[in-house]
Amino acid sequence: MIEQLLNRFQQPLSIGIVAICTGWAIYLIVQNVFFYLDAQVAVELDQVAQAPATSRNPARSTSIQDTTLSLFGRTNDTPKAVVVEAPQTRLNLELEGVFLSAANEVSSAIVAERGRDGKLYRVGDKLPGNSVLHSVAADHILLKRSGRLEKLMFVTKRLGIETASGNRRGSSSAVKPQRTLASARPTNPRATSSTTSQRSSGDAIADFRNRLATNPKSVLDEYGLKAVAPGTSQGYKVESAHPALRNSGLQPGDRVVSVNGAPLGVAMNDARLVDQARSAGRVRVEVERGGRRFFLTIPIP
Repeated sequence: MIEQLLNRFQQPLSIGIVAICTGWAIYLIVQNVFFYLDAQVAVELDQVAQAPATSRNPARSTSIQDTTLSLFGRTNDTPKAVVVEAPQTRLNLELEGVFLSAANEVSSAIVAERGRDGKLYRVGDKLPGNSVLHSVAADHILLKRSGRLEKLMFVTKRLGIETASGNRRGSSSAVKPQRTLASARPTNPRATSSTTSQRSSGDAIADFRNRLATNPKSVLDEYGLKAVAPGTSQGYKVESAHPALRNSGLQPGDRVVSVNGAPLGVAMNDARLVDQARSAGRVRVEVERGGRRFFLTIPIP
């Protein structure tokens, strides 16, 4: 009976053993194949990692690197200021303000013909005298005329600040710089006129500072300015086109954010900025217009 039972299960058992052995053999073969494939891929990757940069695709590598660095600016690609030697222009023009941008082609300047109101010009625009605005810098602009560059500098002129009595300072003709001013005799009437104008401008600025410290609201109302949030350094909003503001390039709706990097909005602090700006000779005003910010450089006599 035992022999019959063994004979009955012998054939299925043999088939099962063969199936198990076959499956195990297939598993070992697959493992060996993938082992060698993985080893080959690992060797190739290691060779790529150790290969010099010149053996790889330079265009792709450079593209990836440049794209990554450009997201946050280039660390070693600091732009250098280019000094252009150009003669002073002989055109009858005055530079009243500049709007600087990181891209020169979108910078602009306020330029006026002597005796007329200034106008805003962008780089590439045509100016009076058959000239074209070529570039804008912090203290001058370059004009292109007849194929050559000419420089137009800021002129020490009125800032548009009036005294408490409302009298304006001397006319712009009285403060025109003279080539012999430094060596001129005190009796020279033009030199005396210029000196008197500069002295009156200093008095006007001092008066403006005192009024701003003692009665800031009346000064702000007079110049069409309103604190965005009184008592905070959120700047001033331009509400009306006062001549002094219009001459400096500001427009109604602008927000004056800072002067020479110092935030505005607190009257006592702003009064101190007047002295700092006066000693610096010019102010760099940060303005917000239409959600965008730019800087306006204004000379101070």
